[in-house]
Amino acid sequence: MEFENLKLCNFGEVGKGQATISLRYVSNKEIAKVLAIKCESTIFDHKIGENQVSYKGRAECKLIFLDTNGEIQSSSFFTEFSDAISSKVTEGSHLIFKSIVVDTNHSLSANIVVVNSVVEVSAYAFSTNAVSNLCGGVNILTSPKTYCQSGTIHKCALDVESQWQLDFEIDSILSCSCFVSLDGCTSDADVVTATGRGYLHLACVSHGAIKEKVLSFDVNGQCLCQTAGGTLVAQPTVKNTKLHVEGAQETTTLFLDVVIGLEIAELTSVTKEIAQDAYSTTHHLELGYEQTSCTKLCGTMNFVAVTNAQTNGENFVCVALSNVVLTNTVANVKSITCEGVASVVLLYKGEEYWSQELEIPFSHTAPVDFANEKCMVMAHACLGDVTAVVNGESVEVVATVNVSASCFETQMVKTLSKAEIGKELPSRSAIEICMAKKGETLWQLGKSMGVDVDEITAINPELSNPLEKDTKIVLYHKID
Repeated sequence: MEFENLKLCNFGEVGKGQATISLRYVSNKEIAKVLAIKCESTIFDHKIGENQVSYKGRAECKLIFLDTNGEIQSSSFFTEFSDAISSKVTEGSHLIFKSIVVDTNHSLSANIVVVNSVVEVSAYAFSTNAVSNLCGGVNILTSPKTYCQSGTIHKCALDVESQWQLDFEIDSILSCSCFVSLDGCTSDADVVTATGRGYLHLACVSHGAIKEKVLSFDVNGQCLCQTAGGTLVAQPTVKNTKLHVEGAQETTTLFLDVVIGLEIAELTSVTKEIAQDAYSTTHHLELGYEQTSCTKLCGTMNFVAVTNAQTNGENFVCVALSNVVLTNTVANVKSITCEGVASVVLLYKGEEYWSQELEIPFSHTAPVDFANEKCMVMAHACLGDVTAVVNGESVEVVATVNVSASCFETQMVKTLSKAEIGKELPSRSAIEICMAKKGETLWQLGKSMGVDVDEITAINPELSNPLEKDTKIVLYHKID
């Protein structure tokens, strides 16, 4: 009897923890008031150790403040951090991380701002299970199975450029936030092509007044990345944003150069004949079965969640900062539910500038035919258009959230992993293989075949009530 090793790939969460980080900003001017702070984080490196995964990350903070002359200022600063989470993931597994800033506070002293944040980090892994499969030496009953045999994480970066003609001058840029949503990712040889849509949220000063604008741009770029020809699912992260302004008088050309980091999950599937049963014409076989789980990519989708809120309209100026965080994503039967928070900072001006941070929770369920409750969802949120309309004493804020999600389903793969030869069959025995009817019991089968249930289970120990349709049952019949 001959056996082969099958490698089955599984995807799931392997660890979760929190890291506390501190960022320090020193201004060349004394700070009178902090108007807005937004922090974001990414994980860029990791190492698998014994019962833990250590990681390195980068936290970026965007700050808007008033100096002692009453002038509005802005800055962006960052720090790197490291920590570890408990995990029993094995060496050689491929990991992808999700990090969310769940809490931020700050302290101000003269020209120094200290920002403290708590980052929640989750790790997900493609791990490999090895199982045995009978492939020769006896009469084998097989059936074709398609399963995922490997999952790999690739990293690369796109450089995307765009430009716009604006009908106003820009004296200075107050803040900018860039968001990207991908529609697809394909590979050809060693080149990966990603397509999608990006949004630049801009707040600037023009002739002493503050203006805001949401500008959209196409994402269509290529990067070098060696893939194995499998199915690709990519998650984008905006790594660096550079803005350049040219123009005079009433027109301005705004140039954008943005670096988009891609974490690409590649799933490689194979279809093989898997042993489901076996028999010998001369000996009784003691059969053993093994079941293990593997991952199947059900599909990817894009959908939009629109959020809105009412807030104070007195002396409203603009939306100064904005971001979006997914807090939970759940697969249901033929649908996916995404929950999160769109966060915006509204700027006002009375005798002086002041701000209001507005958090808009959202929950959106989108129909997805291939989804079910066994699916794990990997999702990415992108903030699209944000509009704020003053209506009397109130401001209505509407934010469009674009969500890209991928569904992974856990499959159970059954293999014939053990076949030991026992006693010889009775002399002049014949083998009969019959197929069960849907819902049929062992007692009903034995009665129809004239065989005791104990004899059926002795030859087919893996059987249990009720039988599934077309289950194969091996029977021995003595020939007189």
